Amino acid sequence: MVAFINCCKAKASVKTKARLLYQSWFFKAMLKYVSEKVGENQVYILSAKYGILGLDDKVEPYNLKLTEQTENDWAEMVFNQAEERGIDLENAIYYCASAYYEPIKRKLETVKGGW
Repeated sequence: MVAFINCCKAKASVKTKARLLYQSWFFKAMLKYVSEKVGENQVYILSAKYGILGLDDKVEPYNLKLTEQTENDWAEMVFNQAEERGIDLENAIYYCASAYYEPIKRKLETVKGGW
């Protein structure tokens, strides 16, 4: 089963793997905890800028908050990426802040006619 954690503000200053980009102690603790629960290969990061990130996806640092974009646009990006990656958003586990989970939930309700 796929699980999501969210990104954080503290980031490395150079392009690196997503698992190494986010630097907060809470992010690192969540990554460890969730990896132990579902297996590291089932963990993805929800990023304000990039949407869905695999742990080994290489990304540039950025300074963008989820609140600086429209909820619909971000949720649409996540849905498209989930489809490309073969991720079932409806049956995923969300270990993330409601700011990341709620737009996905609302999009699922729209698409599925209730969730």
